[in-house]
Amino acid sequence: MPAKNLFACPECGLFYPVEALAKKCAAWCRVHPGTCDPGIIGQAVKKR
Repeated sequence: MPAKNLFACPECGLFYPVEALAKKCAAWCRVHPGTCDPGIIGQAVKKR
């Protein structure tokens, strides 16, 4: 189970240290399904 201070992208399951990054990732995932933005996922800390 992830630490309380991590925020998950509901679309792909990556965890981020700040909620804004998780929301940015989710927005990308909805518009570009099946792809990742290296600038966003480079800040992910773990996968669900």
